[in-house]
This record gives sequence, structure tokens and C-alpha cells, in this order.
Amino acid sequence: MRKLLFVIFFFAIKTAAAQSCRVGIAYQYMSAGNWDKVIQTYNVSRPFLSQKQPFFTSGFNASFSYFFKSSKNLSHGISLSYSGFESAAENANLSNVLNLHFLAPGYVLHYENKAKSRGLYSELAISALSSLLLRNVNGEPFLVDGSRFMSWGVGADISIRIGKRLKSHNKIGLKPYLQVGYNPYLYSPNAEAAINQTKGLVSSGGTAIFSLQAGLSIHFAKRNKGEGQTNKNN
Repeated sequence: MRKLLFVIFFFAIKTAAAQSCRVGIAYQYMSAGNWDKVIQTYNVSRPFLSQKQPFFTSGFNASFSYFFKSSKNLSHGISLSYSGFESAAENANLSNVLNLHFLAPGYVLHYENKAKSRGLYSELAISALSSLLLRNVNGEPFLVDGSRFMSWGVGADISIRIGKRLKSHNKIGLKPYLQVGYNPYLYSPNAEAAINQTKGLVSSGGTAIFSLQAGLSIHFAKRNKGEGQTNKNN
């Protein structure tokens, strides 16, 4: 996970001088109904646990976006984002930790009327979504037939972002934002087995996902030839 974040931010910094791009970091809330039911079943079937397994609710997101050159209010680009969540319960003789990872490459439409919007902008993004769910028990990977059990998933996500462009300095600007995302169905047939060691008891093999982000992005704008460094209007 740390290596992935390093690659995203290193790539952003390396391309910032020549391209129009941004990096962002955000708190992310998530609701995944079927996975919540599986975790709830895990807790109910183990009444001896004093600390119950929490839902995948709070996590973080890191993203990188590249926008193609455009002189219009509507521009478009590509993006790559990573989200991470953890569900951990520490009990006597049993430590159970679930780590959930998402990777989402996508296409972004960005709208901003710079003459009238006073820095407000909106975005629509459509992304492919892949997931990886891992489990550690008492500090060791959860094994099946001697190998680490990994639950993969695949789906699609649509999101809407609203943010505000603050004044920039030397073509570097800050943009706080709110983002709402929805994945109608993430196919992950082994998620229930990873969480509760059952299959088909609670989940049908996938789940819908709703997410909400509150974050801050740093925007690196491409410098035009002959343009001074004191331009504050980008």
C-alpha cells in the first residue's frame, strides 16, 4: 500500500512541470450493504467476542489525475485512485484484521466557468473498480490449503465531485472538494469466505457500494510559453 501511494505521488511530481495534473488526499466514508450483513453474521455467530468486528466505514483515498489541454469551460482527463479500509477487532486469544483495498482507473469530465463560477467547479467520473480483501488472524495471514486467501473483486463506479479552486501561486493551486460515488454491483464472490468462512449464506457474491469523500487536491497547471510566474488567475 505504501509503495502504491509513493508511485502515485512520485509520478505526479515528475509530470507536474510539463502537464496539467493534480494529486489529492481525502477521508472516505463507505457503505457496502452485503458486506455489512456478512460482518454482522460473523459477530452474531461469535457471541463470546467482547469486541465486535466493525464495518468497513472509514478509510482514506489518494488520487492522481491528468487533464488534457483545453481552452473551454469543459475539459476531460484520466485518473487513478486508491482507497484503503481496515476492520480490526482485538480480543483475548483472537486478533482479527480485515484489510480492504480499491484501485480505480477512470475517465473524468471537468466543468468550470472561470468567468462566472468564482472558483467553483464540478466533475463527473466513470471508473473501473477492482478490490482486494485480505485477512490476518493473530498477526498471521489467513491461509487456505497452505496459501494466503485473497478475495478479488471487480465492478464500475460513477462519481460526482464539487469543489472550489482557491487562488494559485506559480501555477500551483489548492482545491478542497466533496465527492459522492456509487457502485451498483461489485462482483466479489469470495468476500464472504474471507470474512466469515462461509459462502452463499448471507451474500449473493457481490455488493453495492456508496461512498463519500471530503478532501484536498493540489493542482499543477501547465505553464504557457512566455508567461510570468506571477499569474494568479489559473
